[in-house]
Amino acid sequence: DLASGDLLAKYDVQDEITAVAFNPDGRLLATASSDKTIILWDLASGEEYASLDHDGHAAAQIWFSPDDLQMASWHRDSLIVWKIAPRVQKNFDIRSGLEELPKNRAFTFSPNGSLFAIYQDKSIKLLDARTGAVRHTLNESQSPSTLEFSPDGKQVLGGYFYPWGAGDFARVWDAQSGQMIIALNGTSASYGPKPKWSVDGRFFLTRNGKPRGVNVWDASTGQRVSSMYPNALMLDAVFFPDGKRIACTDYDQVVISDTATGEQLFTLSDAGGHYLATSPDGKYLAAIDYHGSTSYSLTIWDATLANEQ
Repeated sequence: DLASGDLLAKYDVQDEITAVAFNPDGRLLATASSDKTIILWDLASGEEYASLDHDGHAAAQIWFSPDDLQMASWHRDSLIVWKIAPRVQKNFDIRSGLEELPKNRAFTFSPNGSLFAIYQDKSIKLLDARTGAVRHTLNESQSPSTLEFSPDGKQVLGGYFYPWGAGDFARVWDAQSGQMIIALNGTSASYGPKPKWSVDGRFFLTRNGKPRGVNVWDASTGQRVSSMYPNALMLDAVFFPDGKRIACTDYDQVVISDTATGEQLFTLSDAGGHYLATSPDGKYLAAIDYHGSTSYSLTIWDATLANEQ
């Protein structure tokens, strides 16, 4: 419970958890385990809602479609798409043309849930989420590290990360024509924030390598709007839902800045994190940090007052 910090429920599974995801309305929680099971939990009752059988490897990541009709699970060498409504069942799977994990896990549903983007057979393809049929192919032959539809579904943002100094870059394609409309080159950070859209689709952010930090770009022109933290190695960055602010984190602090100017608004200096998330209403900001292989911490702030809860 975000207001009280109290534990609401605990779900026991037999083996190590490999992936978790909430469905869009918060009614279900999906968990994947190293024993290859995928379980959907009813959050109201705490009971098992469905157990999904498959013959692949343990799921490494799970996504629900925004329309709450489909769920996708990515395994080491395959992708399975499940029907969630009107009843839970396997819809189809993709077993050919995929690069084995961990090399590639780029996947995203379109905002209306009708399509998903995936790198298959040396190209980025937009597939029908209900049938698996190819609807569009994007003009790109290199394997992306991340893919994300714009909020209106008209564009696709791809990030490419090369940790051995080959250089990172980002691309934006028109989802209908498949043509590349924005190409950003020249960064060389080995890790950090993944490219992300603002909620209104006006901007997207990327990490920057030389100098370090975060850049904000105008999605219509591809021009840089602002830069922030040029001398800091930021681990993650997220837009707040209003698009006016961005939160960035390093090992020791979380800094909130103005999107348009890059001006620092305030700093949460008592905790950093490797991953950030905001609540849909923008009231809460969460940071997850890990200390070694077995110790993790979660810090939640009231983002309207910048007070830790």
